[in-house]
Amino acid sequence: MIKNLKAWLVIVIAITSCSGKKMEPPPLQEPKPAPQLSFSEASGGKISLSELKGRPVMVNFWATWCVPCRKEMPTLDRFLKDRKETGLEILLVNYKESKKIVDNFMEKKDFSFKVLMDESGEAANKFGVFGLPTTYFISRQGDIIYTHIGELTDEILYLRFKSILGAES
Repeated sequence: MIKNLKAWLVIVIAITSCSGKKMEPPPLQEPKPAPQLSFSEASGGKISLSELKGRPVMVNFWATWCVPCRKEMPTLDRFLKDRKETGLEILLVNYKESKKIVDNFMEKKDFSFKVLMDESGEAANKFGVFGLPTTYFISRQGDIIYTHIGELTDEILYLRFKSILGAES
């Protein structure tokens, strides 16, 4: 009888603690210009954020040792492939690892996004990265509209992508 009472009590508390309200995403931040940096691509070459002005951009800081970073990569790749026609560019900036480590990690992957290097951590410092993964959603005007710390979900990607496009639907 006591076991059943405890079980029912746990169920009642769980049900009553859920308000049933839809969880709202955090508000957009005040837009601020993205740092105008140039990056070395893991595959060779360079790319700068100023070259991408006029396009929606997501800059994602990650590392090979970061489990949530690795876990979100297929989601990011699928999201990019589904939105190529919008001009979306997703830049994965590796944080403080060598090109050899990154190359070994990416060797068997077939992702569409560009993998960039930040071996010194300078770019992460200029962006204000606090933890990994961190993704910056940058508008066509070159402003950071939203910063997300942690693993991205399809819902977060969709919602924040709409904000950098300036779309309402």
